[in-house]
Amino acid sequence: MGNLKPFYDLEYTSTFHSPGIEPWVLGLLKQVRPRSVLDVGCGLGLWGLILRGYLGISRIVGVDIDGDKVEFARKLGVYDEVYVSDVRAFDYADSFDAIIAIESIHGIIDLELLRRLEGLVKEGGMIVLALPRLPESIRVDELVKMGYVVFRYFLRGLGS
Repeated sequence: MGNLKPFYDLEYTSTFHSPGIEPWVLGLLKQVRPRSVLDVGCGLGLWGLILRGYLGISRIVGVDIDGDKVEFARKLGVYDEVYVSDVRAFDYADSFDAIIAIESIHGIIDLELLRRLEGLVKEGGMIVLALPRLPESIRVDELVKMGYVVFRYFLRGLGS
């Protein structure tokens, strides 16, 4: 690869996500039609492209801890705003109709992070999580009761 700095997660190449994530999330959002979405762990901006191009969502904000990925996503020009930040420390004045965290928070999810997401979503809005696992202290049925929409999948190559 020479001097090129990769924009991808090297560990991800040895794992495979469920092929049902994209249609599930898109079907859900297409029914709800949020006007504003926060993309947590936006990475290179794939979900921004999908949200803007396929669903025509009018306001999309991205946040990720990786500055190089955020810069790449910024150059795509599909996000209205994109920030380098841990979502726990993400200080944003407005709230969102929907928050998505697709394949991005499973290694860091805890009650503090969940409370922060709840503080960023509008009353009656939705938080969509797609992740392979949760800590033992957090159960899917409890999240659903709290209004979260959760897609669990299995990663081959990654222990449960």
